[in-house]
Amino acid sequence: NLPQKPPAAEMVQAASSAVDEETRLVREEEERRQEEEEPSSLLGWRLALLLVTASWGANFPATKLALDSLGGGAEAASLFIAARFVLSAIVLAPAALNASSVGAVKAGAAVGGLCAFGYVAQAAALAMGSQPATCAFICSLQAVVVALITASRGGGLAPKTAVAVGLAILGIGFLELPDVLAGGLDALCLGDLVAMGQP
Repeated sequence: NLPQKPPAAEMVQAASSAVDEETRLVREEEERRQEEEEPSSLLGWRLALLLVTASWGANFPATKLALDSLGGGAEAASLFIAARFVLSAIVLAPAALNASSVGAVKAGAAVGGLCAFGYVAQAAALAMGSQPATCAFICSLQAVVVALITASRGGGLAPKTAVAVGLAILGIGFLELPDVLAGGLDALCLGDLVAMGQP
């Protein structure tokens, strides 16, 4: 008697199970390798993020100090912001020449224009008497604006996004609002309304 061959369905199932097991082992090995490499490979990026965060946080008092040094007023704010963006354009112009497409340059110019508008609003608000902490808090509302714009263009506001936005606003509130609230209603001024152009 010849030995009976297993049915084709059983052979396919056994082969599929073997492939699944091999895939699982490879995935686990890759995850283990990534966990080992993660701390050293991400250190540079984490330091860069820390530098960006420190620069962003220093922007409000630095702008206020520069405006006070220039004598304050809307003219000083416009001059200061214009100088900042002209200098940035000169430094970054070589990167525009190496852009992947004309569309990328146009999109970058549009984002840069919105950013410039926000900075002009910030400088004008500081020149009109807004406190740096107030401007920083209002600027942090950009998280809300971006989430709402994204939700309006997509499938709504994801619960994780809503929680992240809430935590961001709460964190900035803990950092900035005590100084704002310490001044009471007398500390509020027209500049605070102008600062709403930031987000």
